Amino acid sequence: MHILHYKLKSLKPKLQDWNKHSVGDFHYRVHTAQQNLYEAQLAIDQLGFSMDMSQREIDCLTSYTQALSLLNSFWKDKSKNVRFLEGDRNTAFSHRQNKIRTAQSHISEVSWTPPSCGTIKFNCDGSSVGSKPCGAIGIVIRDSNFAFLGAISSNIGIASPIEAEFCAVMLAVETAMNLSMRNICLETDSITVVSAF
Repeated sequence: MHILHYKLKSLKPKLQDWNKHSVGDFHYRVHTAQQNLYEAQLAIDQLGFSMDMSQREIDCLTSYTQALSLLNSFWKDKSKNVRFLEGDRNTAFSHRQNKIRTAQSHISEVSWTPPSCGTIKFNCDGSSVGSKPCGAIGIVIRDSNFAFLGAISSNIGIASPIEAEFCAVMLAVETAMNLSMRNICLETDSITVVSAF
């Protein structure tokens, strides 16, 4: 038994090294894929759109998604192992955390205020997640009679949360101009965007 213990102890660093270099460092894979995606999007911005560059961006986005999926699986497995080893901790802290989580996941009321008569309202929002996040925007268009006129949603590539908010508002203004809408009202939840206008 004593010999087996030493053999397993000497095997552990070799397995860790094999895991890191053969299976791969998940964080490094995500970082590399994210950097490749950023460079592909930057090339499209600087050199203009082409089918080759578009295909490169799609390939980079696919490998970035796969790297994130692998990292997610890694953390899921790791959390299962920790839970198996340590068990559910039945402490006052965990109960308090569960109460906070339950309270935060409840939507108490949602309301929408219509614009003045003859005005079209654009509700704009932008979001992003991560250190070099993939941003997305959403716009809902309604008139003063609560009638739904349309909606826009789009991925905007790597962007900070404030950049995503600005993109949403700018797209709303551009859409209003393209549709020859004169009386519009823009609504956003970003104080920074509101103060910039």
